Amino acid sequence: MVMGFSIRKVMFAIIASVVLIFQPAWADDNAKRNDILQLMKMTGALKIADKMAVATYQQIANAMKKANKNIPKDALEIAEKEAKTFFRRNMEGALTATIPVYEQYFSHGEIKDIIAFYKTKTGQKTILVMPQMLQQSMLISQQYFTKLMPDFQQGLVKKLQAAGYK
Repeated sequence: MVMGFSIRKVMFAIIASVVLIFQPAWADDNAKRNDILQLMKMTGALKIADKMAVATYQQIANAMKKANKNIPKDALEIAEKEAKTFFRRNMEGALTATIPVYEQYFSHGEIKDIIAFYKTKTGQKTILVMPQMLQQSMLISQQYFTKLMPDFQQGLVKKLQAAGYK
């Protein structure tokens, strides 16, 4: 050891400096993550678990019915209950896993602005009607493109034939 020099003291000083430099950033990141979770919960992301459970249950029930046409009703009820329980239990983890998507597209200030909007009367209405609006819009788009499908198919056939495909 050279006159009061200690590797331990230097390492401690470096670590303390790094912690002090980055601690505010970690605190900001944590606050942003908490606000993102709040936003997700405000907009009904947890309700998605129930919808996913229903969709999953329907797939499971169809598979069970195909495998055994005489499947007892109580077996289907058990599958439905298990699907709902599974998705409810795991939805918080799924939300946490999607936080980086919000972090990529929105600053912390923007997340706070969105939360403030959703706390307004108009924001609450938006949360309430958005699922139905999206559902109706998807149905209309599907119907629209279904009508156009013959035109697409004809155009595709022409392009493939022009490229030498038969």
